[in-house]
Amino acid sequence: MIIGPACLEGECPSPTPLRSEIDSQQLIAAGLQPWSFRGEPVGWATPKLLPFFQGQLDLDESGLESLEQRIRKGASAAGLTGWRDERQRLIGASGQVIFGDHGRPVALERSLFRPLGLLAQSVQLNARAPSGRYWVARRSLQKAIDPGLWDSCVAGGLPSNETPDQAIQREAQEEAGIHGFAPESLRLWGLVRVARMVEDLLHIERVWVYEWDAPSDWQPRPEDNEVMAVDCWSIADVRAAWLEGRFNHEAAAGLLAPVSSIDGVADSNRPA
Repeated sequence: MIIGPACLEGECPSPTPLRSEIDSQQLIAAGLQPWSFRGEPVGWATPKLLPFFQGQLDLDESGLESLEQRIRKGASAAGLTGWRDERQRLIGASGQVIFGDHGRPVALERSLFRPLGLLAQSVQLNARAPSGRYWVARRSLQKAIDPGLWDSCVAGGLPSNETPDQAIQREAQEEAGIHGFAPESLRLWGLVRVARMVEDLLHIERVWVYEWDAPSDWQPRPEDNEVMAVDCWSIADVRAAWLEGRFNHEAAAGLLAPVSSIDGVADSNRPA
């Protein structure tokens, strides 16, 4: 049995050998338990968070709010750090956003998505230089997740109050100094799904991958403190760094999926 949520139309699993599926028996063996929102499966709770459910593994909207409040109060005891005060939308088994009583998307604190085994969403920009190489950025050592690893030129979580197009525009300005794109220069390639265990936590993520042909005289100029260096790499460089553990896993999937071939996986992965 493979865990969900289902893929959206045009969403593809990350290319081999980047994993995109985890067997539920592996999660159970790790002590995780499935939980639901109004009967619809949404995630897998780590053992440290199970006590906060108070025996209720099928929650409604008020129950979910209470769960979040209890976890926040007991975050340090549960080993949680780095509460971000940034919310992401809850995705159900169908792969679609779940809406609440008042017609608004149900959202949770972003830092809870791994401990609760929820499908997170992010955006990524692959900035391709005229040479065919790709601009990459090294994550700040102050980042809570994957500090010091190399990453795509632009990447970030998809907040509950933004569309993917809005999020990539904002992230592009903050992380690369791009103040707007020329008409038709920004393309949504598609969506890539990656799932993996990070220590005893389930990380499952849908990456909205954008492509941009960077001008010959351009290079990233980060406007925040989340990037410590930039460089221009070939796809072979990216793959080698990923295999050596020096490249963010999700960003590697978003860079390798659109290319013509990776370990025998050709452009058949590309959405129609």
